Amino acid sequence: MLGRSRFTLHIRCFNCLRERAKDIEVCESGPMNVEELIESGLLSQVKFSCFHCDSVIGQLIAITNTQDECVSSGPANSSKENRSLSGAEGR
Repeated sequence: MLGRSRFTLHIRCFNCLRERAKDIEVCESGPMNVEELIESGLLSQVKFSCFHCDSVIGQLIAITNTQDECVSSGPANSSKENRSLSGAEGR
């Protein structure tokens, strides 16, 4: 049985350089690891807005993949990638 994957995106504001973590969850048929998440194109749909300065440009500095504890039989995988994101987050 497949479970949902949870990812934490670690994003640094391009303007004020403060870091923020944003959790996302994908469905069972979605990517199951960091490499699949990057290749899937789902990251282009993630919106970012800095809480401190309202900038909508952020740099993705790391992605952590944490499987649901009830379906994971091994340790969580993590990977770091440098990517840039931009967009406005709904408030």
